[in-house]
Amino acid sequence: MESKRQCPGEKEQDTIAEEELKKWIERLNDENIMVEYKKRTQNIERADVDRALKEEGRIKRLVRNSKPLSKFLDDVALFFNLIRDFAANRYTDIPFGAIAGIVGTLVYILTPADMIPDFLPGIGFLDDAGVLAFCLSLVGADIKKYEKWKKAQNKENDREDSCLSNSEAD
Repeated sequence: MESKRQCPGEKEQDTIAEEELKKWIERLNDENIMVEYKKRTQNIERADVDRALKEEGRIKRLVRNSKPLSKFLDDVALFFNLIRDFAANRYTDIPFGAIAGIVGTLVYILTPADMIPDFLPGIGFLDDAGVLAFCLSLVGADIKKYEKWKKAQNKENDREDSCLSNSEAD
């Protein structure tokens, strides 16, 4: 059985890489995630809402293609529905702070040089997932309220469509 021979300096490089990896992972804690969340959401303005909406496709691709983020794809889709309804003044029964949190989180996902740079293989999106989970924990009640409203709107639209179809058949 032949063993793999290491080149001179290869073991040291592996040790350095492991130490760097540990350093980045140590940054992932509740306090740092909360600090990043607050930093990204405190100055959100209407223009940031528009920016997030313009970048929807790109953000959804990042979420879909990142293992740590992919489990949040439905949540992100719901975030975009909420932001669209808010921006169009169809749904305003939500504090702007919740909208700011959602928009700040979505913009955070777009930012490659954040708490853990996105280009780091395997761990680059862990901080993004942490910020997204933190946001959901804060705005969860607002999201449930919006979902309930959205379902009622869809039922109402279905009823109207049904009435139109029946009147056209007459």
